[in-house]
Amino acid sequence: MPVIMTVDRATVACATGVSRRTLERWLYKGVLPHPRHEDALVELARENAAAGLRVTNEAVPGELTAMLHAYISVTGRRRRASSAD
Repeated sequence: MPVIMTVDRATVACATGVSRRTLERWLYKGVLPHPRHEDALVELARENAAAGLRVTNEAVPGELTAMLHAYISVTGRRRRASSAD
């Protein structure tokens, strides 16, 4: 869920059809999403990761796992850089 945590909450709720409270349970309380929501979450994570990598001029890997790892790596570097300022 690390990539989903970077997506606007309203966007995630709209894409999955769940309430704000359900989304908060997934993100902050460790509750696993119902399998019927998995496809929407994976697609949303893929779209967000690809867009985020393009914005930072990073290569966008074709394989989903590599793409998600690259995105998390880039956002981690940005967070560390901004906290050092």
